[in-house]
Amino acid sequence: MLILDEKIPRLIAKSLGIKVAGTLALLFIAKERGLLEEDLEPLLLELRAKGVCFSEKVVEALRKRFSKT
Repeated sequence: MLILDEKIPRLIAKSLGIKVAGTLALLFIAKERGLLEEDLEPLLLELRAKGVCFSEKVVEALRKRFSKT
């Protein structure tokens, strides 16, 4: 697995059959596996405050994927 946030390198990696995950996915995976005890919302806000760009659409998709049912 390759960890990338930039769009073009992600597309290239995926075209080569490499699994790709970004920073947000890693946070959600860590939370799901119990490696991260903190609530993700403050972390997402802090990332945005520090200039990390990500869409609410991506966050919502990750919330749905990793929500506890």
